[in-house]
Amino acid sequence: MNIQEIKELSLYNRTLLSKLSDWLDSDETLIITGSRQVGKTSLLFLLIQELLKKKVSDRHIYYFDLEDFDILDLCNQGAKTFVHYMKSLGEDFESQVYVFFG
Repeated sequence: MNIQEIKELSLYNRTLLSKLSDWLDSDETLIITGSRQVGKTSLLFLLIQELLKKKVSDRHIYYFDLEDFDILDLCNQGAKTFVHYMKSLGEDFESQVYVFFG
């Protein structure tokens, strides 16, 4: 799913969203864990929508679905390979970059 499709989704707001939104401008890595089908991906999509409302360019927001075996294989090759892939997509890392894995 691309960022434009995520932007157009109609999702129910979650109370946890406001707490997670506070972390968006942090340099920390945020990891959301939980059982299957409890809304983790919906939370990711809501966070992406929050970024777009804050006028963050969709050029610096990435969503990768780990159900895609090519993406999963890429991630399993390590951080350097993933960063190289991001650069091949045109990311220069001069601005803050938001990467979401679902």
